[in-house]
Amino acid sequence: MGSVRRIVLVIDALDECEQDDDIRAIIHLLSRGKTLRSVRLRAFVTSRPELPIRLGFSSIRGKYQDLVLHEIPKPIIEHDIAAFLNFRLAKIRDEYNTQSHDEQQLPSGWPGPLAMQALVQMAVPLFIFAATVCRFIEDQGWSDPAGQLAKVLEYQSRTQQSEIDKLDATYRPVLDRLLTGSEAAKRSLVDEFRTVVGSIVLLAEPLSIRSLARLLCVPENIVVRRLMPLHSVLNVPASIESPVRMFHLSFRDFLVDPDKRNTHPLWIDEKASHERITTSCIKLLDGHLKEDICDLRMPGTPREDVEPGIINSHLPAEVRLILVLPSPPLYMTQLDLYLTSA
Repeated sequence: MGSVRRIVLVIDALDECEQDDDIRAIIHLLSRGKTLRSVRLRAFVTSRPELPIRLGFSSIRGKYQDLVLHEIPKPIIEHDIAAFLNFRLAKIRDEYNTQSHDEQQLPSGWPGPLAMQALVQMAVPLFIFAATVCRFIEDQGWSDPAGQLAKVLEYQSRTQQSEIDKLDATYRPVLDRLLTGSEAAKRSLVDEFRTVVGSIVLLAEPLSIRSLARLLCVPENIVVRRLMPLHSVLNVPASIESPVRMFHLSFRDFLVDPDKRNTHPLWIDEKASHERITTSCIKLLDGHLKEDICDLRMPGTPREDVEPGIINSHLPAEVRLILVLPSPPLYMTQLDLYLTSA
C-alpha cells in the first residue's frame, strides 16, 4: 500500500464569505475530511467569531480544535510578531542596500533592538499592524526605509491603549503624509480620495482602475494618482485591467469609523459615499442598458439562466457589478428604490 498524501488546506477570513449557506457548506465539508482514504487532509481556518461561523462550527462540535486569538499568551504573540518583523525588515534592508551607494546604505544591524522592541510593542496583538508597517517602510516613494521607520515611530504613543488606537497608528502614517501642500491642494486631494478610495472600500466587489474610472466618471490618471501612495494598504496591480483590493478589512473600518469624523480629514462618510456611488450607477446604467442587452433573443430569460461567459462578453465589469450582485449592498438598495419610483 502506497503512502498517503498529506494536504494542508488554509482558509483565511472565512467570515468574509458572502453567503451564509456557503459558510455552512464549507464547514460541513471540512468536517468530513477524515472520511478520505487517499489523502490525509488537515484544514487551518481563520475567522472572526461572527454568528454564521459560530453556528457552523457548533454543528460539528468535537470534530475540530479551536484557538481564540485573545486567549493566546502575550509572549507567544510577541515572539511571532518579532520573528516576522525581523525577517521582513532584514529583507527590506538587504534589498535597499543592493541598490544604494555605500554612503547611503543601512547598517547591518538596522533597525536595531530598541526600534525593533518598539515596533513589536506597537503591533501586539495586531498582526495587520506589522504587515502594514513593513509595506510602508518598504515604500521608497517618499523616503528611505530609515525615514519611513522614523515616521512610524512618531505614532508610538498612540498604541498604548485599545486596539482602535493601534489601528490609528497602523494607518495614520500612510494617510497623514498625503496631506501636504496648499489648502486648495488639500481640498482637491480629500475630494479625490473620498471619491476613489471611498468607493474602493465600499464596493461589494473589487474593480480595476479602468472600471473604477468608468463607474466614477473620472479620468484614469486621477484614479492612478490617488492610488500610487497607498500600496502599503491597497493591493494596486500593475495592470489597469486587474482589480484593486484592500489588504485587510480593518482599513475600511478605520476610514468609516464615525469617531474619526472630526479627527481626520480623510474620514469617509459612508452614507454620502453610498449616495455618490448610487448616482454613478444610475449614470452608468443610463448609458449602457438597452433591450436584450446580452443578445439572447429570448425575452424573460431569468438572469441565473444566462451563462457567465455571455454576460461577461456583453457587459463591462463595472456594469456587471451593478446588475448581477447576489446580495445588494446599501448603494444597490438605494438604486432599486430610485428605479422603482422612477
